[in-house]
Amino acid sequence: MSPQPPPATPDPRAALARAHALAQSHQLTAARHELAPFARQAAPPPAILAALGRIDLALGRLGSARRFLERTLKQIPTAPAVQVDLGTVLLRQGHLHDADRLLRPRLQRWPEDVRARVILGEVTWRLHRLDETEVHGQVLATGSTNPTAGLRLLALVAVARNQLARADDHLRRWLDAEPGSVEAMGLLADTLSRARRFDEAAQLFERAHLRRPDDLVLRTRHAHHLGRTGDFDQALAMFTDIARRSPNQGAHLANRGIAEMWAGQLDAAVASLEAAIALEPDAASHHWNLSHALLQKGALARGFEVSERRVAQFGVPLWWKARWRGEALPPGAPLALDAAQGLGDAIQLVRFAADAAQRGAAVVVRAHPRLLPLLACATGVSRAIPSTEPPPPGARRASLLSLPHVVGVRTVADLGHRVPYLRAEPDRVVRWTNRVAGPGLKLGIVWQGNPAYALDHLRSPPLEAYLRLTLLRGVRVFSLQKFHGIGQLAEVDRSVHPIDDLGPELDLEEPFLDTAAVLSALDLLVTSDTSVAHLAGA
Repeated sequence: MSPQPPPATPDPRAALARAHALAQSHQLTAARHELAPFARQAAPPPAILAALGRIDLALGRLGSARRFLERTLKQIPTAPAVQVDLGTVLLRQGHLHDADRLLRPRLQRWPEDVRARVILGEVTWRLHRLDETEVHGQVLATGSTNPTAGLRLLALVAVARNQLARADDHLRRWLDAEPGSVEAMGLLADTLSRARRFDEAAQLFERAHLRRPDDLVLRTRHAHHLGRTGDFDQALAMFTDIARRSPNQGAHLANRGIAEMWAGQLDAAVASLEAAIALEPDAASHHWNLSHALLQKGALARGFEVSERRVAQFGVPLWWKARWRGEALPPGAPLALDAAQGLGDAIQLVRFAADAAQRGAAVVVRAHPRLLPLLACATGVSRAIPSTEPPPPGARRASLLSLPHVVGVRTVADLGHRVPYLRAEPDRVVRWTNRVAGPGLKLGIVWQGNPAYALDHLRSPPLEAYLRLTLLRGVRVFSLQKFHGIGQLAEVDRSVHPIDDLGPELDLEEPFLDTAAVLSALDLLVTSDTSVAHLAGA
């Protein structure tokens, strides 16, 4: 018998052509089967590896897509399209810093690479580097082949900075260019929701869903809108469905965890957020939200420890690596404690200044000017200065938000012995005690927090909700409300609902000092989440 000819060697170029045709007709699995045998060769052609990486990326198989693309770059380290594809994979996996390190040099060398700029813009936005995101958005919006991507980034930056009118403008310009864009509709609906234009937002979400009912990004924005309106059960149901449909996306698991927090399901929230972190370990917002869930369920030690990751989201101070970590200091060594977030946070956390003082520090608190007279009187504080003033020369640094972790708070029992840590001035207490003197239980009320807070409409009840208190026998009601919300008092018939309005008399000389004194003279305070609540507790 004549010998059989050896089997023909598969032609990778022909296989690539067939795979390309299959992919063009959306037969991605068939295209993958066409190329997979070549990947098992000792030295697969880089074009095959790159094509498999793109196919797996399109199929959502991010792990194998990353492996194929990384193998391609080992053979051709500067392949531009492969770098961008790998950057896309890293972005979707939540490896934001890896994507940043990969694509930043490429964009510096080829600033006209639109795909790389779009991805890097998304990466910097998720890393909360808004100035960089804005630059990418401006370049894309004004001088690229993808201006809508630029308008999208500019809108996201505007929303993050609470510049909702600017976001609205960018998004309407995008919709003028692409009237059928579901993403633009969803972003605009989200912007309207953030501006508390809830009815308009709901109508726009409905229009967008008609065009693309299974769009998970759109459904995610809609679920956040439901949360803002207080429909927590429906928001949780939607986030749960989204996470079920896309279980490998950490952001979806994190959103489910946030909704579980809204619903008071704290153990479930911790589990969801831990799962999100396992998938997207560099996403600082997941750690920040996990710290909230842990603290709410009473796991204080771990909650405060995880909270230290917040700097990756809000910006790492230059002094952070050399920050004070709770060790003993030479007697009188200056320690600057920086306040952050709202006034109430500074008031409730300054209690730990005493712990720092016990470890040798001369504590200098840097805070909002309105808080300085009050915080200067806190136990353990040597001095209070504005946040705009530099720390004392040679001072160690720490954040007030870090102090519970630094001083070792582990349980709720670790908190009580520090109270009270603020004391009202004796002369003011006498004056205000005389002002409110009389029979009955003396009850103070505050109904309105800062309306600039995004969820203030869910935390600040109207004054109407307090009026029943004025009908209780033996109870005298005093209003401590100042600034926001005082107009509601003018709408109350005080002959039916007697309320003694102390607001115009409070804190005319120094912020908070009269309020502290009158709280010492009252029996009870009923308030929402405001700085006065923390002052009363202090």
